[in-house]
Amino acid sequence: MHSDNNRKPNGDLECRVVRIESSSTHQAETLKDFKDETRRNFDRVHAGVRILTGMLFTVVLGVFALLAKVYGA
Repeated sequence: MHSDNNRKPNGDLECRVVRIESSSTHQAETLKDFKDETRRNFDRVHAGVRILTGMLFTVVLGVFALLAKVYGA
């Protein structure tokens, strides 16, 4: 190994630590963005399911009402 007198003794180590810290910060931000996007998508799908369930319930009640009218119940 060559010794370079102009470099700090732990300069490379400090540089690596800074890169790891910035990388972990970036990964944490990316994960937070992913969670937020997933939550928004889940909320949108959940709203669609609620609408579909309401429509199905309305159709079932309508069919029962027609059957009751036809058969005189």
